[in-house]
Amino acid sequence: MTADEVDRMHAANEKNAKQGMPLRVSVPIKTHISSLEQGIWTNLRGKRVWLLEIKSENATQLAPIFNNLHFAIGAEMWLFNKDKTLLMGPITTENIPQKAGKTMTDFLPSESITVVYFAEKTEDELIVEGVDWGYDKAAGFGMARICNVDVSNTPADCFKFEQNAVAVLLKADDHGTAVCTGTMINNTAQDFRPFVLTANHCFNDVDGISNPSAMRIRFKWQTGITIPQTNGTFQGHVTFVGANRRASSFFNADFGLLELFVKPEANTGITYLGWSRIATPQLSTILHHPVGDFMKITRDAQPAVPTTASNGGTRIGDRGWRVTLFGPGDFGITEQGSSGSALLNENRLICGQLQRGMI
Repeated sequence: MTADEVDRMHAANEKNAKQGMPLRVSVPIKTHISSLEQGIWTNLRGKRVWLLEIKSENATQLAPIFNNLHFAIGAEMWLFNKDKTLLMGPITTENIPQKAGKTMTDFLPSESITVVYFAEKTEDELIVEGVDWGYDKAAGFGMARICNVDVSNTPADCFKFEQNAVAVLLKADDHGTAVCTGTMINNTAQDFRPFVLTANHCFNDVDGISNPSAMRIRFKWQTGITIPQTNGTFQGHVTFVGANRRASSFFNADFGLLELFVKPEANTGITYLGWSRIATPQLSTILHHPVGDFMKITRDAQPAVPTTASNGGTRIGDRGWRVTLFGPGDFGITEQGSSGSALLNENRLICGQLQRGMI
């Protein structure tokens, strides 16, 4: 990508921000790489191993895009950067769907990454049909405004349970990847179906429906958890790929309900939050990922104000909560990437989701 192309994409982001649309951080670049034709196969400890290096100058982050991904039994994938200081994996059938169509991994912040695939004995075919080319230092690299409050600056156990329900949503489509926030939400059956609440505009456009099957849902993206380790790995966060759209509306409430393809195991520590539709929140808390940065916390210490939600003058709902952040006891802000984050009331129950600076 040229500098002029990147400048045009930044200008488009500024325009999208005024229209209340999600922040875009990447564009897809088409390729066609077959593991049976490119890369290197070798043997290691009784396994067949495929290595593929992907390089793209000036990229801030990269993610391979696979077509019709199917792992052999017992297979797993790892990614590492050029300096081998960041390691992602293991990627297995437990966190990435095996399905027809497009599938991609999470981003690795580097302009050069290596894909390592461990198979049992056979040389499986993997098709890399593209690369998600990151042009912005978004998705967790200190780009949020300084008036945001990092969740680590609150008392250790203040919102520890609730933090583990919040995720960065990386929505991928033919135009690239956009960033929003989502929250795991329990249902009335309390059977822990992996539902994620977000805003409709985070995965749907006004003119049509965008497919969330290639969405990456990244949990525990937090200061103090997601940090480089002394052995060179990058541990802490958990990413799942793919979801089904279960319900959504733009013109009624700008909400979206997704269900993850893969249910998080208990050992991930991912939690589910309850919800309420009874009364006006007397105190509002928002856990969110502005510009995809590490998790921030925002607080309105006054009662929320009932209002009619709108998007650029277009009425999209009969009921909403207006949260103002300039009173006594208030702190933090929201910005692009915060869209879809849940409003938690004084009982820490969900009672809304963020839409264009409005809950």
